[in-house]
Amino acid sequence: MKKQLLLICLFSSFAALTHANPPTGGGFDRSAMNKLCNGKKIGDSISTKMGDRTVKGTCQLNFAVTGNAQLPRGERGQNAAFDQACKGKKLNQAASVKVNGQTFNGKCEVHFKPQR
Repeated sequence: MKKQLLLICLFSSFAALTHANPPTGGGFDRSAMNKLCNGKKIGDSISTKMGDRTVKGTCQLNFAVTGNAQLPRGERGQNAAFDQACKGKKLNQAASVKVNGQTFNGKCEVHFKPQR
């Protein structure tokens, strides 16, 4: 009985420690990534530390939806319209994208795009 109680205590302590200190290698902070290009020019190269790895990329002009619209996700190639929305446009210029009959209004902003 004492061995079982000791094992349960050890296991629950280990579980609490691993939950309190999750590994840093996998995730990234999207709000921090969105701020990487603040004050930068289109085409500027950036290198940043995300957890235990370094992510390299560039600042590029991308479509940013205005308002609280939820962008569609999931279908392969569906984001192509969003990728093309700012081609030939200037910073902060208005743009709109139509996907599956729904129109998304927004503007062109500089965002970090990681290398693949």
